[in-house]
Amino acid sequence: MQLELNVEELKFNIAVLVEIEPRRIQFIGGDCAQVREMAQDLNKDLAPQFSATLEQATIALESADNLVAKDSVLNQEIRRTLRELSAAARSIRGMADYLERHPEALIKGKGGSR
Repeated sequence: MQLELNVEELKFNIAVLVEIEPRRIQFIGGDCAQVREMAQDLNKDLAPQFSATLEQATIALESADNLVAKDSVLNQEIRRTLRELSAAARSIRGMADYLERHPEALIKGKGGSR
């Protein structure tokens, strides 16, 4: 008896699948066509914009590369500025060392007798 119920249930499920599956396949096919159409539209609309953006990015990167090139004016100015900052730091360090040894110099000055 149990076997008969399972067979009947199986027949019913097969009948439902036979009727529903073609509709599902047709629905999925329609979705695929829409996706294909959207992809073609995106390719047509975005490809030129992407190409132009890529070209602009390439130009910007080349310009940045020229700015930081070893012999560029900017690189030379940065090196000069760093040398001047190093010299200023040495001077401040020297003054701090002197004041540490002679704190009265803040009040009396470097000569000490005025």
